[in-house]
Amino acid sequence: MARGGVTFTEVDEAARYLQGVGQNPTVDSIRQRLGTGSRTTLAEHLKRWKALQADGEGRLPQPLIGLVSGLWESLQSLAEQRIQENQFIAHQEVVQLKSQLQATQQIEIKLNQERHQLQETLDTEQRAKSALALQLQTQEKTHDKLNTAHQSMLQQLDAAKQENQKLHNLAAQIQANLEHYQQAIQQQQLEQNLAKEKQYAAYNQELVQLKALLNETNARFNQHDKMLVTSQLQLQQTQKNYEALTKRHEKLLTQHQETEHANIKLEAHTGLQQKQIEKLETELLTTQQLSQSLNQQIAVYADQLKRAEMELTQAHDKIEALRHEKLFLTQEKGQADGALRQLQMNRKAV
Repeated sequence: MARGGVTFTEVDEAARYLQGVGQNPTVDSIRQRLGTGSRTTLAEHLKRWKALQADGEGRLPQPLIGLVSGLWESLQSLAEQRIQENQFIAHQEVVQLKSQLQATQQIEIKLNQERHQLQETLDTEQRAKSALALQLQTQEKTHDKLNTAHQSMLQQLDAAKQENQKLHNLAAQIQANLEHYQQAIQQQQLEQNLAKEKQYAAYNQELVQLKALLNETNARFNQHDKMLVTSQLQLQQTQKNYEALTKRHEKLLTQHQETEHANIKLEAHTGLQQKQIEKLETELLTTQQLSQSLNQQIAVYADQLKRAEMELTQAHDKIEALRHEKLFLTQEKGQADGALRQLQMNRKAV
């Protein structure tokens, strides 16, 4: 006789559950399912349950078992398929995001390198600009010195011209004096024949002196002409140097302006690069936010999967409850059939 504790109904539910999941109901499996009960009690209830199964009473129809098993497998397959699809989609999106992130990082590295090169170019241009400015100052100082020298040469040339004019005037005066003396000699020869011999030597000596003075004046004049020619050549050379320095000054100014324009373009390009970097940083932040959103969606899908599993478990429990209810109805039907047969037998006896 079975001891009190585990009831037949509990053993029946456990056995039907094990049978529904494809396991063979045994004392150990039922005890593991219930978590309690002696082996003797469980063995008696299980024996009774198997006897009922052999008599065809209380069994779940095989089509219903097949339908439930098919539903279970279909739900399980659908859940696994959805999990795999979601995992595949999430994996593809993660791979794509990683690829985009790597591309963005490479672009950022390249932009940083370009910005570094541009900064170096800008520094080089700044140094060249400073050197050109220093050279320009030097050229301007040289130009001022040459201009001063040119003015000095012009003053010297004017002084030489004035001196030359003075020498010309002196030579003309000497020539006029010489002619005057010659006329005076001729007149004195006519008027004073006696004093001619005495004064002749004096006049000749004075004439020699005048000629020497004239020669000296001519020599000085020739020397001043040579100095004038040299000064003119120096002036021409100075003018050429001045023109060359002016052209070089203009060229340096043009290079300076070109450098200024290049610096302006470089600063504009640097600003554009900075804006592109900020845009890439914004896209990277958006990508990270999208990755977080995808992770959240994966978590939601995992939660939905857990809910589906819980609903599947609840459906399974509901099926077990329906089995139990059907068993109870079957027992009541058997009792009702027995009572009906008893009534029929009583009527016949009457």
